[in-house]
Amino acid sequence: MKRWVLVAVLAVLVSPAVLAQSIFLVTDDPELEMEGSGNLGDYLRSLGYTVDVDEGNPDQAAGGMSNYRGDLTAEKIAHLESYDLVMVLRSTSSGDFSTATSVDQWNSLRVPLIAATAYLPRTERWQWTTALQARTNTTTVLVDDPEHPIVKGLGDTIEIYDTPLDIDHLSSMDMGNGKAIASVEQTDGTRGAFIAEWVEPGFFIGDSGRQHSAPRLYIGMFRYHEADSNGSFANYTDDGLTLFANIVEYALSLSSHAAGWDIYE
Repeated sequence: MKRWVLVAVLAVLVSPAVLAQSIFLVTDDPELEMEGSGNLGDYLRSLGYTVDVDEGNPDQAAGGMSNYRGDLTAEKIAHLESYDLVMVLRSTSSGDFSTATSVDQWNSLRVPLIAATAYLPRTERWQWTTALQARTNTTTVLVDDPEHPIVKGLGDTIEIYDTPLDIDHLSSMDMGNGKAIASVEQTDGTRGAFIAEWVEPGFFIGDSGRQHSAPRLYIGMFRYHEADSNGSFANYTDDGLTLFANIVEYALSLSSHAAGWDIYE
C-alpha cells in the first residue's frame, strides 16, 4: 500500500467529520488531479473529502488550461463559492489570474481559499504580501509558530520530501497583516515563508490596497507537474502529507460565521 494511502486511511478512521466537505481544485493540469491519478486530488479524496477539479477550458487549442483564467463570470464566481474550500494549485500560470478585475474577484471570493503556489500571493499578482516567489532545493521546512494547528506536534523542523527537491516559497517573512507559520531557509541564510495565513478581516498589507472577503492561506507546493522536476507527488513524506491534511482541515474549520466577516453576517 502506498505511504500516503495508509496515512489517509488512518486519518479518515479518526476524522469522520471531513465527510461531505467539498473542495474545488483550480489547475492548468486537471488530468493530474482527476480521480485515480494518485496526486493531491486523490490524497484529499482518501481523507474523505469530496474533491472536484477544474475541467480546463475547451476553447484553448493547447488544452488543459484552467477554466478560471482571466476575469470571472458571475456563474464561475457562484460555482467557486458553492464549495467549502477552494485550492489554487502550483500548476497554474499566475499571469492568467492577474488582471485588475480578476485579482479583486479572487480576493473577494466568499469562501476560504488556499493558494498552493508562491506565484499568486506575491506583490505582482494577488498582493497578499510584498514578498516575491523564490525557490530553494531542500527537504526541510522550519516551524515558526509551533502552537499553530497546521504544524503543532511536528517539531521545529519538518522533513517534507524524501529527497531534496525544489521548494517554491515566498522570499521573505513579511506577510503584512497576515502571519508566517512555517518557512524555508534560503541560500543567503534568511527565511522565506512556506505556510502563511490571513484570517482576520481587513487588508492584506497595511491599511490600503487589496482586501480579502474570507480567510486566505498559503502553502508551498512541489512542482510535480513539470517535466524537469525530478520528483513526483510520491516524494512527499508522511509529515509532508500531514501538512496538506492539516492546512485543509484548518481552512475548513474557519467557520463561515466567523465574527467580523461582514459577508457572512
